[in-house]
Amino acid sequence: MFSLLFDPTTNTLEIYDLKPEADFGIINPGSHYVNHFMQLMLYALTMHKILGSDIKIRCIVFNKKGFTQFDPHKMYFTFLEFLTNFKDSRWNLFIETSISQMSGDESDDYREGYNEYDSKISPTEKYMKAFLSLWSSVNKDVIKKLYPLKHQWYLATVSRILSGFRTEVNK
Repeated sequence: MFSLLFDPTTNTLEIYDLKPEADFGIINPGSHYVNHFMQLMLYALTMHKILGSDIKIRCIVFNKKGFTQFDPHKMYFTFLEFLTNFKDSRWNLFIETSISQMSGDESDDYREGYNEYDSKISPTEKYMKAFLSLWSSVNKDVIKKLYPLKHQWYLATVSRILSGFRTEVNK
């Protein structure tokens, strides 16, 4: 269940989601990232689509132990990158750089594991449909900030990915 707070002075809708079981520590960020952010991001972008593009939206996931906040528009692209193993994305380049700084067997083991992951990752049809339906309400300007030198290339690549989703969903 989400709680909403609208601030008319800043035209910002804050969407709060209490997750008592969430662990916001840095030890295992993937658990709260995948288990909690996707649901809230989809809800926030749906609300943005309904309310209009002039509304700013901020998402906050919290419990007694802590909280985290995020921009659902940035999170859309982050999830798309993750679920498609988007080449040249910031997280993909981080992993590649990290592996390249290792040496010997450790580097080989990580590279082998990463290549195995690369061949298996693919979003489900449900996620494909969600990405397609929310594309029109996502603020594409966030890409200019995240990838200032190659935002046009990035958006063209996203368009190709979504076109592939459309083909897959319509089979």
